[in-house]
Formats: sequence, C-alpha cells, structure tokens
Amino acid sequence: MKQLHFLILLIAFVSACKEEDELPSDQLSTKIGKYVYQVIEGNKQEGVPGQYLEKEIKIVVLNNEGRIVRRPFDFMVNDQTSETYFDEFYASGDTLFLAWKLGCEIVEQELTIVDNYVCDAFGTNCSEENIFTLQATANKKFESGWFSVCYPPNIDKSTSHFSTDNDRVIFGTSDQILSLSDVSSSTWDFVSTPEDYFYNSLQVMSSGEILSIDSDGAAIISKNGESSFRLAIPSFSSSTVIEALGNGYYFYIKEHQNILYRSTDGNNWEEYVNVDMITNYEGRTLQGLSSYGSKLFVVTINNYVVEIDSDTDEVIVHKFNLNDWPEDGSLSQFNMVALGKTIFMRYSNFGSDHRAIILSLNDDSIRTFDLSFWYDFHRSNDEVYLLESLTSVYRWTENDSSFHSYDLPKYYTNNSLAGMYNGQPIGQDDNGSVVYFFE
Repeated sequence: MKQLHFLILLIAFVSACKEEDELPSDQLSTKIGKYVYQVIEGNKQEGVPGQYLEKEIKIVVLNNEGRIVRRPFDFMVNDQTSETYFDEFYASGDTLFLAWKLGCEIVEQELTIVDNYVCDAFGTNCSEENIFTLQATANKKFESGWFSVCYPPNIDKSTSHFSTDNDRVIFGTSDQILSLSDVSSSTWDFVSTPEDYFYNSLQVMSSGEILSIDSDGAAIISKNGESSFRLAIPSFSSSTVIEALGNGYYFYIKEHQNILYRSTDGNNWEEYVNVDMITNYEGRTLQGLSSYGSKLFVVTINNYVVEIDSDTDEVIVHKFNLNDWPEDGSLSQFNMVALGKTIFMRYSNFGSDHRAIILSLNDDSIRTFDLSFWYDFHRSNDEVYLLESLTSVYRWTENDSSFHSYDLPKYYTNNSLAGMYNGQPIGQDDNGSVVYFFE
C-alpha cells in the first residue's frame, strides 16, 4: 500500500511538472531515452563544510509505462574532499536516498548524477550519460554534536589510524603521517616519516613524541613532526611496549622477560630495573608498562606493581591481594593507563574473558569488573576513559567517576576505532571517516 501511494504521488508530480521552470527549486526532472529521471527533494541546500546535508537527495526513475525502475548510478563531485553515502541495493525501496557530505575546499559545490547505461527509445546506442548536476552551498557554521573531520584531498583513508594527546590528533595512512591540532578547522600538517616507512600503528607518547611501528620496527618522530629516527631495539617484535618521557628517557619491556630497559638516544640501551629481582623472583613476567609525569609503572604476574621515579631512580614495590590476578604474560593481551597513583588495566584472555582492573597505589585497593569486549582505557586531560563503543563512555578522575552515552553519528558504519580527545569521544569507522563530538 505504501508503494502504491508513493507511485500515485509520483504520477501526480510528473503531471504537474512537465515544464522544468514550474518545478520547485529543490526538484529536477528530465527525460532521456526511455526513462524519466527525477530529483524530488534535496537540491540547492546550504550546509556546513565537511558535514552531511540536512536532507537526503531523493532520486526516482520512471519508465515509459510510468513504473518506478532502478538504475545503476555513479556520482561525481567538484570538491574532491566531498563524499556520498547511499544504498546501492535500494534496501529502502525503489527510491534512491543519497546522503551528500559536503567537501571543505569549495563553497559552491556540485554533484553530478551519472547513469552508467542509457539507451535510446529503441534500446540501442547505449552510453554513459550525465543526468543532473545538483548544487549545494557550504556556507553554514557548525554548532554542536558530531563533527566529521575533513581529510586533505587524495588521502587513502582506508588504511588510516589515529592516536591523540591533549594537543592534537595524529593520523597515519599507508605512506604518510598527518597531525591535526584544530579539529573544527581541519587544518593539517604533514609529519616527517621514518625512512622506508610503511604504516602499521601510531601512538602519541607521554613526551609528546610520536611512536611509529611499521614492518621495519619502531621509530620516534619529534613532537614538532619535523624529524624522526629509528629505535635500535634488539629482537624487536610488535608486542614490545615502549614509553618516552619528557625528561629525555626512552624505556621498553619485552614479552616473557623481566627487565625494564632505558636509553637516552634510542640506540644504546641499559638494563634499568630487574623487576624479577626486586620482587623476590616472583614478578618474573612483565604484563604492562605505563607512565604518568616522570613516574613509570610496571605490572607483573603474581599481583605486583613496581613504581619507579625516573628522575631519582627511586623504586617502590606494591603487592596486591587478588586471587584471580591474570597469569598470562602476553603483552598484547593487556592495555594499561596510569593516572596519578591509580593504574587502570584491561586484560583479555585471547579473545575472551575481558576484565578491567583498577589499582590504587595510595591504599593498595582493588576494583575489578567484567567487560563484554576488548575495550581499551584512554587518558585525556588528566582523566581516564573506557569506551565500550563510540557512544558509551566511562570516565574517571582521581576523585570521581561517571558514565555518558552519545547517539551514534549519522551514516557512521561499523565503528573501527574509538578514543578520546580533549575530554570528548573521537572515532573512525570502517570507511576511514573520523568524527569528533563537540558539546
């Protein structure tokens, strides 16, 4: 009944709009070959640069008998930072609903609808045809809510990844690294990449430097992004955990080992702390490494946390009473963040049994709770967050905790990455689109 009602409306629309100059400004209609193409809503809108237009563009095609048909469309834009989102399988029915995300380079933007196979009235002389060119003006200011970040033109978003600190967001693609300090303006800086760089992962360190891990090992990129050098870590593997502090020291731990190593140049390393020895040979396997200020924190099996002041070399050993402390020594199964003298740790037992453990070094108290998935802790602006998804965020300060939920952004597909930036969630979907929440 709904489809019949819609068909009656369309026939009425065609009858009333035979002359193109009679159409409302947001509608278009033309006959090419044996089809009548109609844009029944969405042309000539105004919107925010880099954001989806408020209304979807609705496209309908009728054959000579007045029946709605589906056509193989392509879409071309004059702003290469623009994007389109539509269901090519017409899941919503015979009307094509096209979402147009405006680009950030041009104010007066155009989107051309292309039918890939148009024939004449006799079904011959078939070719690709430009059907309509729609117009939109990117002149509005963004107010609040989910903001979609504009990439520079010709960036391969499909391989990108991001990391954040309090000052910026760092993006890595297959062959380059970019820095973004003002999300709302989408102003990018290109960062120096190590020699023979091929992206794997990125992390902004406590020092503000960027840790890059690729197929050739690990590299440090300077805070200003102008220089980089390779770390010479013996038998480096992807599970190696690295920290860089603001006092000029670099540290690392390796899987199934018990030594914390230190360096001032990333090439010459010394055994800094033998964790096994200072825990009476009970903390023989390291599980995590994190830092806060000049303090380092190493977690081991058998309920130990070793607190190290990297300025004074003072070492304090904390022993916790937790019967089901994880015995796994695989560093890849742990995520660890420090805030003051509180340790936040997530443990996952090879894809199952996900748990969060919160340890207070002030009174050696413990809090644990189960997680439904492999969620990571994040630190931003002296707060720690646990994101169950981009829309469910737990927040801790040194004195308080809270929970906040967000509506999912429009056209956001299969959340791939989520983090925090300046106290608000930032996420990236499977298409590489990055969104940030502005209050």
